[in-house]
Amino acid sequence: VYSITKDFFPPAAVVMLVALVFVLPVIVIRALRFNAVNSSYRNVRFGFKAKYGETLGLVLIPIFLIALTLGLIYPYYAYRKRKYFIEHSAYGGTPFTFSATAGAYYGVYTRVSLRFLLVLVGSIVTLGLGLIPLYAWLSAYRDAAIARLAWSNTALGNIRFDCDWKTGPLFKLYVVNALAVLFTLGLLLPWAAIRLARYQIGNISIAGGNLDSFVAANAQAIDATGEEADLFLGFDFGL
Repeated sequence: VYSITKDFFPPAAVVMLVALVFVLPVIVIRALRFNAVNSSYRNVRFGFKAKYGETLGLVLIPIFLIALTLGLIYPYYAYRKRKYFIEHSAYGGTPFTFSATAGAYYGVYTRVSLRFLLVLVGSIVTLGLGLIPLYAWLSAYRDAAIARLAWSNTALGNIRFDCDWKTGPLFKLYVVNALAVLFTLGLLLPWAAIRLARYQIGNISIAGGNLDSFVAANAQAIDATGEEADLFLGFDFGL
């Protein structure tokens, strides 16, 4: 057994994998910080600060626990990932807050799982012909439900956000975009990405507070040092 294990998992490879696991949180933190400080709205920069320990704990969940729990912990991981990103982000000197619960995420993913069963049944009934449109419908429902949950529980000071993503419009976008990209051999991929981004951004709004006065109060921007630019320019290591 030791010989077989050694052949498939050489000691050097194991050491490298373990080292990568412990280095990955540093990469994640620096990448998210780089993306934040190089983003701004009305000359006020965003910021991101997180500790190594909690980032390591978050990174270890998909590596080990999702497989061990047969995926049952995934809703909790999705919740922790969103909470981690939001609560360690800031706009100027004001941090974001996140009030959703793990139970709410389990509720959403339970409803998604039930609809996945409908997709399987529908695919069998249609002899596989309905798999792609049914999966597009499931993806639209999942993305809309999770986005509404996440944004409606995100706040910046006294400003709250609202999300109006709907399953129907997203489903139409997904189908039209997929057909356009498929029949143009990928040439319309930028067009499809713009259409989707326009819908997503256009259906997120401010639910409370005065944005102008808030921006004025945070007018002292956080300067980007650019120390990560030579390492991460052009790469997205975000969670």
